[in-house]
Amino acid sequence: MSAIALIYRNTPSTTMLKELGVIAGVAAVSVAAALCYQHYRKRQAAHALASMSRVRSVLPYLDANSRALLASFGK
Repeated sequence: MSAIALIYRNTPSTTMLKELGVIAGVAAVSVAAALCYQHYRKRQAAHALASMSRVRSVLPYLDANSRALLASFGK
């Protein structure tokens, strides 16, 4: 009778999996916070431009040009 050698693989411990979950959670929260902050800064810049009297008439053209530029890049 031949002996069958069993291969024993160590599975990652549950503490390691928990640590990886915490790291992934922190990364997801930081990405979400960065996206929210970027959106906030864009809105703040738009409000600052809108408060200037001469820029108000230019804002619709800037928006149309940015849309055309994004369309040309395929977004």
